[in-house]
Formats: sequence, C-alpha cells, structure tokens
Amino acid sequence: MNIKAVLFFYVAAEYADLPWLLPYLHPGNKRYVYGTNFASGGAGALHETNQGLVISLKTQVRNFKKVERILRKQLGKTGVNTILSKGVYLIWIGTNDYTVYTSDSKLFSSYSLEKYVDMVIGNLTSVIKEIHKKGGRKFVVMNLWSPNHIPLVQEDAVASQGRDARLGQLNHLVDLHNGQLYKELQSLTTKLKGFKYSHADSYKVVEEIASNPAKYGFKDVKVACCGSGKLRGIQSCGGQDTIKEYQLCENPKEHLFFDSNHGSDKGYQILAEMIWNGDLNTSRPINVKSLFHS
Repeated sequence: MNIKAVLFFYVAAEYADLPWLLPYLHPGNKRYVYGTNFASGGAGALHETNQGLVISLKTQVRNFKKVERILRKQLGKTGVNTILSKGVYLIWIGTNDYTVYTSDSKLFSSYSLEKYVDMVIGNLTSVIKEIHKKGGRKFVVMNLWSPNHIPLVQEDAVASQGRDARLGQLNHLVDLHNGQLYKELQSLTTKLKGFKYSHADSYKVVEEIASNPAKYGFKDVKVACCGSGKLRGIQSCGGQDTIKEYQLCENPKEHLFFDSNHGSDKGYQILAEMIWNGDLNTSRPINVKSLFHS
C-alpha cells in the first residue's frame, strides 16, 4: 500500500464505527482484534519499487501472517477464523509502481507497458489469494486516479521537455491497470470460495470532484496547499527534503491536494463518503458499507 491507503484507511474506519487502528509497527501494539494497518508510504505492488525505502507489499503480507499467528494463539482456531472471515481488507496500491516505471529508462526498455501492468496486477492478486487462504473473505480494492490531477506529476510535466510522452504513458498505464484490475476481481469470484469484494472507483470520484470543485467546497483542485513550484507540486513541504523553501496555503480545506502527492483531509473524507455510500458508478458490485454488513 502507499500513503494514500494509510490516510483513506483511517477515514474509512470512522464510517465503519471502528476504533483508531494502530499501524502494525506502532511501538507496543499487540492488540489486533479490531484490525491493524500494514501500509507503507511509497510502496508499490512490486517488491523492487522504492526498494530499501519502504516496507514492500511482500513484507506487508508476511506481517499480516505474523498477526494471524498471534491471534490464533490468543483466540484459538474458531475465534481467529471468525475474525479473519468477517474482517474487511483494504488494498490500494500501484501508483508508485507506474511513476517509477516511467522515470526509469532501464525498466522502460525491459518491459512493455502491458507486461509491466501484468506484473503489478499479478502481485496484487497474489496478495488477495494469500489473505483468502488464511481466511479473509471481504476485500475493498481501489483503482488508481488519473495522473492528470496529481500536482507532483503535473509539476514535473511543466518542467520536463518530454512531458507529453511521460504523462501519456502514465495515463495509459493507469487505464490498463484499472481495466485489468476489475476483470481480475470478477474472475476471483469464480476461483475463491466465499470471495466478496467492493471495487472502489477512486478514478471516477476524483474526476467528479475535479470537474465540479465548487459543489464539494473546493477552490483549487490543481494547486496543492503545501510545497513549492507553480503547482506546489515539488516535494518540499515542511522543508525536510533537499529544498528547504516552501509555500503553505491558509486553508487546506479549500484544496483537493494537501501536498505534491497526497490529498487533503477533506479530499479523503469526500472520497471515503462517496465510496462508503456509493452507487454502481463508484462501487461495484456493492458499496463498502454493504460489504461491511454482509
């Protein structure tokens, strides 16, 4: 998972009336009955994505299995099976894999766009299968929103001579990913016993918000609240990166994005609400609320 999944995770937990769920690596966290968060900011579905800087998806699954073993000791076979089968597993990942691909000439020359997407989707679905094997049955799987709305990507496009080519590649990768992801989820219903899912269409939600910002209370859906550059799309927020100078907006609630790569609290709140209570335009075949109560 990436940081978007981390932030959305906590907002969605509010709708599910769950207590604050601690990260798996939070010091002293040993109570996993209500769930936990394995996500790592910057991670991708592929083990090689930002390797050495993140907790890979592969490692996240190993951590999940460690929790499963702890719960089995605490609750016994019947207790842990009940928790795992009734639990809801949120997976939202892939953007980092594709931004790395389009910026790495070695990767780009080694794999076609289609083959690379196959690898990402393959890793993602293998994780679902591993969780299912341990007893998981309910999954919220989110697709990716358009790179056209990410300040980091747009800022880079403004500065880069090859902006049209790279942005076109990113959009094509996201389109391939989203189409293939939904097909895989449909296929899994015939392969995995008891498998249920809500395909949360963050792409459509963000497109809707970006097309009608005033309707959702936003004044700016292009420029981030915090950062530097024309769109504040340069990762300098807080002055903790190599660039120490940055700008900060007065009211984050007026911006869809807080910084170069992450939505504002309000943005995630709206996204969570639209997917929690969504119709078939945003959640297929059922919305997240229905999945929780199924």
